[in-house]
Amino acid sequence: MKNNHSMHVLMFREGDWWVAQCLEIDLAAQAKTIDGLVYELGRVIVGTSVIRIENGLPGIEELPPAPEFYWKAYQRAMTISPDLHPRFQSSVGVPPAFMIPQIEMRVGDSVAR
Repeated sequence: MKNNHSMHVLMFREGDWWVAQCLEIDLAAQAKTIDGLVYELGRVIVGTSVIRIENGLPGIEELPPAPEFYWKAYQRAMTISPDLHPRFQSSVGVPPAFMIPQIEMRVGDSVAR
């Protein structure tokens, strides 16, 4: 992610589950529904940020990017409505540096590894 404050997310089905894979940072979430997936993705990003802060680690922007096959699947996927993008809220006060104002989400059929 390296300070550009944008994130691309690939969403795809894996069996009965929906999976969201962040590309700039290698974080993922899963849920049974798309609405649940959007919620879980926000929870994973905020939760990972908080855990890293509490343990004196660098922010999530220092995590490595997702493997290349996810980036390729993202290029083939369809863009989804901004209305589905997660709204990050946290009661623990995540610093603004950890907030991600721009998220582009796409839905793909599957991910070939």
